[in-house]
Amino acid sequence: MNDKKPDQFRDDLSEVVDDLTTLPKRGKWSDIQKVAAALVIGLFVNLASFPLAAIFKDPGLAVLGGVVGSLAMTVAVIHVMRRLLMPHVDMKEAWHIAKRNPIAIAIYALGVLTMMSSMLLAAAIAASRQFGGG
Repeated sequence: MNDKKPDQFRDDLSEVVDDLTTLPKRGKWSDIQKVAAALVIGLFVNLASFPLAAIFKDPGLAVLGGVVGSLAMTVAVIHVMRRLLMPHVDMKEAWHIAKRNPIAIAIYALGVLTMMSSMLLAAAIAASRQFGGG
């Protein structure tokens, strides 16, 4: 058995962890702009969908607008939650680092993406209960 492989794996892993933990921090204004834009778009779509449904006499527009608007506002909430839980992780920079090494992609996928998908699932369950679902 070759003893170089575990050492190489450990060196690669420590390099990836060092890269991911020393990412530059982004400005708070860009986060505020993203959240505000998602909230404004979501609110506008929610408010505009009901009059449009009445004008076109299609109740499906109200439902579609409610779903799309709620999704936009959910994206804003998830973005805030992600920044609160992982304040030092810049997703774009982390992805560029992760593309360099297969170990980094695994860490990125299992960590960040799993957490984000679980937040989206929790928001979906909460929304379904709000609208009378299981």
